[in-house]
This record gives sequence, C-alpha cells and structure tokens, in this order.
Amino acid sequence: MPVRNWALWTRPKNWIRYTLATEAVTLLLTVLAIVYVPVSGHQFLLFAVLAGLGVLQAEISRNIERMRRSLNVTPHVSMTSVWMLPGILVLSPQLIALLAATLYVQSGIRGWLGTQHVAPHRTVTNATTVILTCY
Repeated sequence: MPVRNWALWTRPKNWIRYTLATEAVTLLLTVLAIVYVPVSGHQFLLFAVLAGLGVLQAEISRNIERMRRSLNVTPHVSMTSVWMLPGILVLSPQLIALLAATLYVQSGIRGWLGTQHVAPHRTVTNATTVILTCY
C-alpha cells in the first residue's frame, strides 16, 4: 500500500505532527549513533543472538498471533519488548534500532500481512516509539 494511501493522513493534524516528529527525532538520533557511537564485534554477536531468538519466537507463535489479530480488534501486548529489554542493556543505540526494525519487519511480513486490523502507519509508529523509548 503506497504511503499516500495510509490511514495516517485521515487522523487529526496534531496526531500526524506528533507521529512525524517522533519518527524524525528517532531517525536523527539513529543517524547520530551510527556516526558517533562505536560498535564492537561482541555487540554484533549479541545483536545476532537477540535478533535470531526474537525471530524464532515470532515464527513459533506466528499462527497464534495471526488468529489473535484477526479475531480481536483491541490492543494487545507485543512480544517485541521482551527482546528489546536485553538489547537496551547490551547493545549500542544503532543496534537497538536495527533490532527493533528486524523484529517489526519480520512480524509485519510473516505475522501481520493480510490481517485486516494492522495499519502500516501504526506499525511504523510503534516501532519508532519503541526505538525512541529504548534510547
């Protein structure tokens, strides 16, 4: 679905401003981290372990997640935060952003694709908010 057709543009103007501002700040902080914060090989290894386990957990519970999203329109807890907490403790900021992006993209493609209750702009906003909160 093209960005111009997202339901975001039908939301109140203040919501749109807040969403875009949050995403811009997160992008700016991530770029600054890429430029100024060094990453060790050990952190790359820890990132790979966390991302791998997070993707594995999402794959194992994918069918349950799809049914939950299809049958229930109320908000629910995402398991992404389970993998972000250890990331906060051991990863550099740019790897935290990459971990969140990896988990949300994997969930978006494998778990949420085709379910009617997942608006792309909300997924992007949620991922951005998670990253910003981790920072």
